Amino acid sequence: TAQRLVREFHALISAPNTDTVKRPCIPPNDRRLLRARLIIEEAVETCNALGVGIKVRLSAEGEQQFETELWHEDDYECMDVSGVIDGVCDTIYVLLGTAEECGFEVYPFFLEVARNNMSKAASGVKDAFGKVLKPANHRPPCIDKLLDAYDAVMFIAKYAGKI
Repeated sequence: TAQRLVREFHALISAPNTDTVKRPCIPPNDRRLLRARLIIEEAVETCNALGVGIKVRLSAEGEQQFETELWHEDDYECMDVSGVIDGVCDTIYVLLGTAEECGFEVYPFFLEVARNNMSKAASGVKDAFGKVLKPANHRPPCIDKLLDAYDAVMFIAKYAGKI
């Protein structure tokens, strides 16, 4: 799997991984800062390759506010499809590395988030940018239940050959 490849890379560079971090956790401050910087760097590079500039601010209430700006709105030659592919793959790689450092396999949690996102699709309601909004009766994914049963979930996933 992709996460296994990232785990091998982490082992080669002596970075924490699910072979050394046995339970889901929050890493030390220096590692948290590194992971955050890597995630932001790759996400911004992907947006830039799409021809989109991005600014992130915190509101007075502490909520994130994003400003996006199309660069070269109708000039698709200025956009970079290979850069988008590289950015998406690098972002996935960095996010899987973050999962490794936090000591969890993504697969069972990804399935739960995917199930939850599919339940939102039925609402058919979108915001001004086209993001599908949660219906009024929406419940968040059951991440905590999976965490509580993490050992059993991992046993089943490994037995099924999914990780």
